[in-house]
Amino acid sequence: MNRNNNLAMLVADKLRRKFGGKIELYCPAEHDEFVLIAYQKGYLNETQILSVDCSILSQRDLLLVYAKDDFISRGMKIEIEYAEENNFPIHYFSDVSSKSIKEIEQTIDQVIRWKSYGGE
Repeated sequence: MNRNNNLAMLVADKLRRKFGGKIELYCPAEHDEFVLIAYQKGYLNETQILSVDCSILSQRDLLLVYAKDDFISRGMKIEIEYAEENNFPIHYFSDVSSKSIKEIEQTIDQVIRWKSYGGE
């Protein structure tokens, strides 16, 4: 789990540097320490945690799914299902190659154009 979280944070950092103010990224792994402690102390259960993640997602424009080695965790699956049910654009990628970054940039541009035409 720590390895996956560290990887997700590195990818989010790279995307933030690349896209600057063009998009606001939320990476759940960056808040994992709080979530893990709250879960271990019984303050939050898995359903509550994922509900919060989906609430945060509802305030975003796009779900980026970083699936290294095509691995999608249970939590990621729930976030993906939420995005699908709410017609959110989803972009899957498994590396941060130049090609992947270009594809993400194209998806972001499409979402920005869609929103500028009144899409919600």
